[in-house]
Amino acid sequence: QLVSTHSGFSLWTESYDRTLDDLLDLQIEISEWVFQKFLQQNAHLTAVPSALRSDISPRAYEHYLKGRYHFNSYTMSHFRKAIDCYQMALDIQADFAAAMAAQAICYVGLGGYVDTAYYQKGKEAALSAMAMNDQLLDSYIALGYIQMYHDRDWMAARASLLQAVAINNQS
Repeated sequence: QLVSTHSGFSLWTESYDRTLDDLLDLQIEISEWVFQKFLQQNAHLTAVPSALRSDISPRAYEHYLKGRYHFNSYTMSHFRKAIDCYQMALDIQADFAAAMAAQAICYVGLGGYVDTAYYQKGKEAALSAMAMNDQLLDSYIALGYIQMYHDRDWMAARASLLQAVAINNQS
């Protein structure tokens, strides 16, 4: 149910009956339904493709979301916690490219502030994520920063970051 904060009246109501296994599908379905309702009122909006696949395990997705929470705290200790959460997601579903790409971003932060050895782990994670899904923004951003700050390969960094911009512009 979507309720107006100004009037308190219900704007839209819809019911869904699913099992927990269908959680990610339900989330995608609800977001698409809400988007369509907004699109009816705002014709200038366009769809943004999701980096998440509908076959992601709900348990893996839960760990991924916990990782995002820790990452967004933006401290080195939270980056480590985020990496652990992403790893738990990957232990459940090894082909979860978004978790691998997010892990790469965390390694970049740790490489820049804690120990440059993290850059190698970040590069491996970014390349692994790209092999699973070559349309993930985080993979190219992580790789670009590693190429720029660690490898000092300006041309490769430029190419990676331009690819990130191209993917972002497709959204």
